[in-house]
Amino acid sequence: MVTNRPSYEQFAALMAESIKPDGLSGSLKYDSDAFALVESDEQGKPMQRMLLGHYFAEYCSLDSSERPQLLSKVRSLYGESAFPANYEDAGLRLMPHLIDRWSVFRTNMNLALGMAKELDDPNVDVTPDFAPFVVIADAFAMVLALDLDWSSNLRWKAITS
Repeated sequence: MVTNRPSYEQFAALMAESIKPDGLSGSLKYDSDAFALVESDEQGKPMQRMLLGHYFAEYCSLDSSERPQLLSKVRSLYGESAFPANYEDAGLRLMPHLIDRWSVFRTNMNLALGMAKELDDPNVDVTPDFAPFVVIADAFAMVLALDLDWSSNLRWKAITS
């Protein structure tokens, strides 16, 4: 059976190339055990992890003509200039976001699984790194979100149309 589905390694390389022009390099590595891209600092210490599972499922479900739009969205979310450099730059763009509690649970489980893999490495700080949230109702939670420029533009277009 022939499919238009890349291998996990091919997809990781494609995502890395979408995020950084040099793709998988010294600072960005593919972690096959966690199906994630890991960005490291100059000393090789992991700074952030991008889990690829949900992007892979979405990518595979799209027609080939729609896939570049997903890659563009990922580039705007994770590209080198996407996030502010410090809290002072981000402070005015932080906002509450209502989300289902299952998404918060899944995110925290993925973070915990990634951290558990690093427990055996004495050079890795294993301080828990969980997404903070406040329970709003049985099924909902409030998280803190960074309002990116493109999200404001989308919201404004939805309000005015």
